Amino acid sequence: ARGAGEMAEESSRDAAGGMDPAGVVQSLDERLENSRPLERDGAGGPRADVSMPGAEDDPVKDLLTRKESELMALRSRRVSDLESRVERGATELAELRSRMHTLREDFQYNLNLLDERDRELERYDAQFARAATEAEDSAR
Repeated sequence: ARGAGEMAEESSRDAAGGMDPAGVVQSLDERLENSRPLERDGAGGPRADVSMPGAEDDPVKDLLTRKESELMALRSRRVSDLESRVERGATELAELRSRMHTLREDFQYNLNLLDERDRELERYDAQFARAATEAEDSAR
């Protein structure tokens, strides 16, 4: 009977294409040392060096390429989300500025209206005071 450790090791070997995990890591390390660094393509994203012999048959390279693609897709989606948030923020800011301008104009109009009313009340007070004085003078 085999133990759980042996079965897990065999399962790991099967997942790694028949190699034990240490061999996969060592093989990956060797491949990384022997490969050229990632280059940038014209769009600014990373591009794996696929000119190495057997690169299309290498499951580790395939996995790395898939993961790179997933990361680029996630970054692209994140950038799109951030750009749309910035756009919404700019739209909201423009709307708030417009509302602030309207409120400022309305406030100025109301302030001018109150000033006119105050001047008119002062005129009425002065007229009333003159009329009261004239009434007292004529009553004497």
